[in-house]
Amino acid sequence: MARKVYTIHAELADFDQPKTWRDFKITHTVTLQTLGYFLEIMFEMKDAHLFSFRGNN
Repeated sequence: MARKVYTIHAELADFDQPKTWRDFKITHTVTLQTLGYFLEIMFEMKDAHLFSFRGNN
């Protein structure tokens, strides 16, 4: 069975110069909680930040 893979572009909103961003891929089975932990790791937050998600509507 083929797995769906999503490409994510994450950028820190409060950092203007230089822009701080990461591009990465995840499978469709990753939960939002796990995604939050991935982001903390990629931005070297050392599990010390709260996170939440919102849509761009």
